[in-house]
Amino acid sequence: MSKIKSKHIEDQAVTLEKMADMDTASLIYRTTSGSGVPEVNTLSTLKTDLGLTGSNSGDGAVVTASYTSTDTLTTSNHIVFADSSGGAFTLTLPAAANAVNMICIKKTDSSMDAVTIDGNGTETIDGELTYLLDAQYMYVNIVSDGSNWLIVGNN
Repeated sequence: MSKIKSKHIEDQAVTLEKMADMDTASLIYRTTSGSGVPEVNTLSTLKTDLGLTGSNSGDGAVVTASYTSTDTLTTSNHIVFADSSGGAFTLTLPAAANAVNMICIKKTDSSMDAVTIDGNGTETIDGELTYLLDAQYMYVNIVSDGSNWLIVGNN
């Protein structure tokens, strides 16, 4: 069994006063292994080092969109309202490999015309190539597993 080694920081050794000259929007951490003084890095550098993408504002914003005809959804779509009162149409999902958020698609009109949800290329939705929304207020919540789409909620 190995012992855990730790270093002790003396009480009051790191103070806000000692950090007063640090640039705003910066933080201290190491990007390389070894000993020595940790680097002062920016938030942008931290995001890159952690492999994060997106803007610093609005990352968590829910994006809604409305569709009335055949189109391809984007990876930024979160909530999609589909109105097929002008005729049936198909919404193609973005590539599952690029999707990171859940997408909710809801049919809003009372027409008998269906909205077909189609996987990108040969990608499937719970093992099927398409999913049909054929009644008013019918919806499906889907998430990507990296190569296909999985239904996590519907009515």
